[in-house]
Amino acid sequence: MFVRVKEISNKEYAYLVSNEWTKYGSRQRVAKYLGRVIRLAKVEEYPYPELKDPRQAIKDLIKRELLNYGFVEKGEVFVNGDLIVEKDFSVKEGSKNVVLALNEGFLTKDTIDLALNYSPEETHDKSAKKLASVCLEAGIKLSDSAFLRLFELHNKEEKPERIYY
Repeated sequence: MFVRVKEISNKEYAYLVSNEWTKYGSRQRVAKYLGRVIRLAKVEEYPYPELKDPRQAIKDLIKRELLNYGFVEKGEVFVNGDLIVEKDFSVKEGSKNVVLALNEGFLTKDTIDLALNYSPEETHDKSAKKLASVCLEAGIKLSDSAFLRLFELHNKEEKPERIYY
């Protein structure tokens, strides 16, 4: 699944789509309309948070991006003018769902859910590509060191206990 943007009457609208193989080749299937796309300018560059827990790390990185784009934390929501990012990461402008274009991705409840529910693949190479993809799609920009730390958190391997004789 990924976000596709269509321009209609000089306004951008986002859709959640998936690729489907048919006998005629790949076709895109629209799964869901997400809302109008809102593009904001980055106003600041906050430092990366300390990343300790995989799911909390994603939430902290999203919070950092929202602060970078001028949102202010008010209780459990983030506010920037008429835009509100709710606790479940749904984005509203008034009562309508909208999509925030952040960095190279889109912040929506759906893209954040993919990032929060990331699980490692069978190889480190596939895991790294998948983690990079879900972060990029959700609008989370990572430095090399932040990506490596996040990858380590998600791919911790249980080490066998040492037995001393």
